[in-house]
Amino acid sequence: MPWPLKDGGAMATFGMLEALKACGANLTYFSYNTKKHWVNETLFAQQIPGIQVVSVPLNANPSAPQALLNLLSGKSYHLQRYQNPEATQSLKTHLQTQAPYHGIIVEGLYSVPLIAPLLQSDLLKTTPVAFRSHNVEHQIWQRVVENSTAGIKKWYLNLQARRLRNEELKLWQLFQWQFPITPNDAQVIAAAKGIDASDPHIILYQPGYQQLPPPINLSESAQSQSLRCFHIGSMEWEANVQAVDWFVKSVWPSVLAQHPQATFHVAGKGLKAQDPRFQAPGVVVHGEVDDARDFMRENGVCVVPLLAGSGIRMKILEAMALGLPVLTTTVGIQGIQVQPQVEIAVADGATAFSQALSHLLESPEKQKELALAARVFIEKNHDAKLQTQQLLDRFLMA
Repeated sequence: MPWPLKDGGAMATFGMLEALKACGANLTYFSYNTKKHWVNETLFAQQIPGIQVVSVPLNANPSAPQALLNLLSGKSYHLQRYQNPEATQSLKTHLQTQAPYHGIIVEGLYSVPLIAPLLQSDLLKTTPVAFRSHNVEHQIWQRVVENSTAGIKKWYLNLQARRLRNEELKLWQLFQWQFPITPNDAQVIAAAKGIDASDPHIILYQPGYQQLPPPINLSESAQSQSLRCFHIGSMEWEANVQAVDWFVKSVWPSVLAQHPQATFHVAGKGLKAQDPRFQAPGVVVHGEVDDARDFMRENGVCVVPLLAGSGIRMKILEAMALGLPVLTTTVGIQGIQVQPQVEIAVADGATAFSQALSHLLESPEKQKELALAARVFIEKNHDAKLQTQQLLDRFLMA
C-alpha cells in the first residue's frame, strides 16, 4: 500500500495512480496490505479521490525458521513470502464480479505472485496486462552481495540472489507488455525475453510530477544550511543501509577532517533516532521524519552514496525537483538521463566521493549551479500526466 510516502517504491506507485486518475481513468487499486506496513484502506483512498481500493491482509515479514525452511525449497525467499492462494482467489473473485477492465498494470515484482496463477486463465484472455518493473530486483541483490563481507550472511544472500534471478527472468515471460522504469532495465528485460528493447510492447515509463513542489531558495537558506548534508531513504532496504554504513565509515572522516563543523543528517523509513549503526562525530541520526520534504529543505546537499541498486532513485528525483544539489555514485544515477557534473555531482570510490562532497560544502555557487540545472531537468523530463497519457494511448489503443 503506497502510503505514507516514506520510500521510493511508495512514491513511484502513488505517482502512477495519481497520474492515471488525472488522465481520467476509472481506477481500482488491488493490493496486499502487509502486517508490517498496514494502512487503513479508507485513509489511503482519500488521498486520490474517486479511486477504488481493495486490499488483502498479508504477513510477509521474514523469519529465521521460514528462511531456513526455504533452503530446502529451491525457491526465492523474497518472492515466496508474497505467494498467497487466498489472496489470489480474492483477486479472481473481484475480476469475476466487476465489469471487464480495459487494462491491468501489475506494479512491481512482489505483486506478480498475486496475479501469476490467473494470467493464463480465460478470465484475462482479452484483457491486456502489463508488468511495471520498479527495478531489476536480482541486480540489486547481486550488488549487495558483491559489497558484503564474507560469511554466512553473504553466502545466504548470494544463494537468494541466484534464485531470485532465475525466477525473475521466468516471470517476465508471463507478460507481453512491459513498463520498465529505466532504459537499462528495458535492455535487460528485452534480452531475457529474446526481443529488442524497441519492441512496441516495451514502454519506458519514468516517475514524474503532477505538480512540482516549490523550489528552495538556496541564497536565503545558505547560512542555515552551511556545511550540512543529508541522506534520506528507507532503511528497510539493505542497499541503503550498506550505502550509509560505507559513507559514515569510509567517506565522512575525510570530509570532517577538512570541515570540522560539517554535519551529516540521516533519516528514513524503519530508522530509529540515534541508531547505533551510524553513530560517528558530526553524524545526526533523526530516525523517521514526519515530512521528508521539510527534512530535505533544511539539510543542504543531498548525498546518495549507493553501491548497489537498480531502477531509479526516487529521492534523487525528489531532491532535484526541490532544487537541491545532489551528490551520488554512478549506480545512483542509473536510469536518470542526466549529464554528470551538470545536473548532478557524481563520484565513485571513497577518496573521490569525499573530495566531491568537500568541494560542494565549501562552494555555495556550485551548489546553486547544480540545483538550478536539476530543477530544469525535472521540469523538462518528468511531467507525470504527459507521460501517463502517452503510455495509455499505446497500451489501451493497441
